[in-house]
Amino acid sequence: MSQIFSARHGLERTQEAVVEVRKDLYREIDRLLLINEALWSIVSERLGVGETELSARIHAIDLRDGRLDGRVDGARVVCASCGKMNLRFHQQCIFCAADLPT
Repeated sequence: MSQIFSARHGLERTQEAVVEVRKDLYREIDRLLLINEALWSIVSERLGVGETELSARIHAIDLRDGRLDGRVDGARVVCASCGKMNLRFHQQCIFCAADLPT
């Protein structure tokens, strides 16, 4: 009986942890949406970039991995200089500008 109780307690703790991770993810999504909206308002106001140009750029970036799926996806490579992750199509690290392996 104690094994069942222990397993149930472990499951409940796991479920609670999943709920917390989900909350953290939603907070991060909200934060990133806020940042994107702020950046877009600055770019559109100061540079006069319109929705059409933004949509075209989103489309082009989406197709970099060969799929139009609304995701930035693809193989990743670790920068030997700074250790940060980059998408494989980049020739230089987006964080430190070091050359990436091809």
